[in-house]
Amino acid sequence: MEALFRTAHDDGQERWVQSWARRVVRGERRMCFSMHMDVTERKRAEALLQQRQRIEQASREKSEFMARMSHELRTPMNAVLGFAQLLAQDPEHPPSARQRERLTHIADAGRAMMRLVDSLLVTARLEPGPATALEPRAAGELHVLCVEDNPVNLQLVRELLALRPRVRLRTAIDGASGIAAALAEPPDLLLLDLQLPDIDGLEVMRRLRADPSLAGCRIVALSADAMTDHVEAALAAGFDDYWTKPIQFERFLAGIDGLAAALGR
Repeated sequence: MEALFRTAHDDGQERWVQSWARRVVRGERRMCFSMHMDVTERKRAEALLQQRQRIEQASREKSEFMARMSHELRTPMNAVLGFAQLLAQDPEHPPSARQRERLTHIADAGRAMMRLVDSLLVTARLEPGPATALEPRAAGELHVLCVEDNPVNLQLVRELLALRPRVRLRTAIDGASGIAAALAEPPDLLLLDLQLPDIDGLEVMRRLRADPSLAGCRIVALSADAMTDHVEAALAAGFDDYWTKPIQFERFLAGIDGLAAALGR
């Protein structure tokens, strides 16, 4: 028989005792042997381990929740801020002074909202660095493939890249079609959303990295998830860069221009 019980020590502290008992029959003689062991330290270690596991689980759940919230809040703000800037900078249909003032208010409010989002989520945005030079290739258009399932975000990228006449843009709306498009005609730059409806962006990146025909392709994550640990994990996994949404026009176009210059486009 085995038992575990709690008792109080002479000094008043709680102790845990593991007890084993065995009954032995030898002829007409019946004997009972028992052994007791103080397992308090083991119980304390087990309790600490369980507490640490609960804390780690709570931390993982909090991180996942914050990442979802970051993505869900940043995605619509990407459209608000992006199209407000496009309207304000439209050379073909420039806004009136009154409309420009209103657009400025929209942009200011959007940026204030993003500062609030960042504060609430306690996340620091990892800004993308300068474009890394690639080996020059044949002169011509810069070939960009954007894999994005949100049509509004895709339209924003399309209109932004329309400001660069020598950029040719192709699009895909999920991971499978993005992989097929990249393999059929390897792009110079792949802009890849991480939360796609079929295959997550990390897996898309891994599959494409394994194909030798895409060795010269620069793969950049374009995501509303601005959690620092997720950004670092994506870069460590193999992304060349990580651009967050809402898209920062100047930084986005500077990255495009830098890559085009490196490739001689």
